[in-house]
Amino acid sequence: MSIFFMSRLDGQLAPVAFGKFSEGWAVGRYGQIIHNQDGGPIWKPQQTATENELLGLEMKFAPVGWAVGKSAVLRTINGGASWKQHETHTGYDLNAVSFITKNKGWAVGSQGIVLRTTDSGFQWEAISSGVTTELYSILALSEQEVYAVGAEGTILHSVDGGMTFRQQPTGIDNDLYTIVLARSADTLWVVGQWGVVLRRKIDKVETSMELEKQGEKLWR
Repeated sequence: MSIFFMSRLDGQLAPVAFGKFSEGWAVGRYGQIIHNQDGGPIWKPQQTATENELLGLEMKFAPVGWAVGKSAVLRTINGGASWKQHETHTGYDLNAVSFITKNKGWAVGSQGIVLRTTDSGFQWEAISSGVTTELYSILALSEQEVYAVGAEGTILHSVDGGMTFRQQPTGIDNDLYTIVLARSADTLWVVGQWGVVLRRKIDKVETSMELEKQGEKLWR
């Protein structure tokens, strides 16, 4: 299971992701990636292929994992013993990455960029998100359903594997930084600027189009 929270790395707050049990990784400035094997106090640096700042990572399929950041996408197949950089050919900075299988994943970042891969991150395809605001977090619920959140209260929803996105009204203009699925798998949580917290109950009986039509009532 992948868990997202914040840890201090070289004086900077950095994303942390845990794979199975208590093994974790954290990323930060200058391409740094550090690794903890047993949930204890000792974190060791790993060798990376970039000096660019890293802002997001995904390790739920460890030892396979991905890290993204300032014009950077990295991939590991050995738990981070080595990380290889892959090109996106877009030039955009990336803030977050989410994979639903070892092959299929998405990344988001500056200027509303959404990238999609179906080959484990070797090649990335740019997808039109319909917005130009910064996107800070992405969450894949299934191979078809994907959410992304970002600046100015932006919440995007896709029901076709991230090929197209529709914006869901929130009625706020706070920047939204993280979207997560509750352990119970029936509630989405979004947190953002000035302590804003949004939630949305997921009713799996309803169709995605029915949920879209509810508009602002989705997020409270």
